Amino acid sequence: YTTYSIYKPGLGVGGIQFYISNESTKTGTALDGMTTVLRDLVDNGLSEEEVDAAKRLAVGQYRIFSQTLAQKTMQAAINLVNDRAVNYQELYLERLKAVTTDDVRRVIAKYLSLEHAIVAVLGPEASIDMVGE
Repeated sequence: YTTYSIYKPGLGVGGIQFYISNESTKTGTALDGMTTVLRDLVDNGLSEEEVDAAKRLAVGQYRIFSQTLAQKTMQAAINLVNDRAVNYQELYLERLKAVTTDDVRRVIAKYLSLEHAIVAVLGPEASIDMVGE
């Protein structure tokens, strides 16, 4: 199976998506597992070690992604269109490094609500107990 999450910003509203790919016979188990993990995140947040590891990973991935001249040019253009300094990404990285465990807890509390989740299941027709049922 495969899992990942992604933040999709929008103009005014966006979304946080959690994705899991699995065998169709294990969809219920996969949904239960993901729900358990998300409930734990909402109830307990992340440890300082987890937040630090996530920040290091995010900074490293950003630096890898931004290595090519094409990416640097695109980022500079986006910064200018958004009325930011051409090198705004360095300020962004400093802000990212400054994120605290309490900051993460506040964001989780504000944006991650299982009661407002929308669950979509793609695949063979099956009877599945959905989140919140």
